[in-house]
Amino acid sequence: MLRTTLLIVALLFLQNVAFAGTDLPLPEGVHVFKQDIFLSGAPHENTFRDMAQAGVRIAVDLREPEEIQGFEQRAAKQHEITYYSAPISRVGDLQQDQIEAVDRIVAQRQGQKIWVYCNSANRAASWMAIHLAKTQGMKADDAIAEAKHLGLNKEEMVTKVRAFLQRK
Repeated sequence: MLRTTLLIVALLFLQNVAFAGTDLPLPEGVHVFKQDIFLSGAPHENTFRDMAQAGVRIAVDLREPEEIQGFEQRAAKQHEITYYSAPISRVGDLQQDQIEAVDRIVAQRQGQKIWVYCNSANRAASWMAIHLAKTQGMKADDAIAEAKHLGLNKEEMVTKVRAFLQRK
């Protein structure tokens, strides 16, 4: 518990000081985990520029096709960011195949900084909670607590994460 608390305090400090390894300020609504995984809600065109300046080379869009605004692939290409669409449904339970699709992209990043986003950061942070529980062996409560600092703020999504982790 103390380790988790210290990790959270350090994470909050890093988020407010600089943009993960750069002297750039952190764009509003972007959360950083261990200086190489960024999570956020829906981007603006300038967000791609800011993320590229921070060294991000991979973007994973968790929004469903009808949520995508249309500029994302162009903006990613313009800023030399590889764009992936890996939708996680807004309705119903979190699905194993959707979570695994994001996991596969993250596993192949070979140390590159990656940005995972959706409309509000809730699906991105939900994926992160599940990822932490699966890959770091964190208990569900600890993974969810960490994810809350990364944008998980809807109780409905917390419930979905708990249900997903209980199924595994």
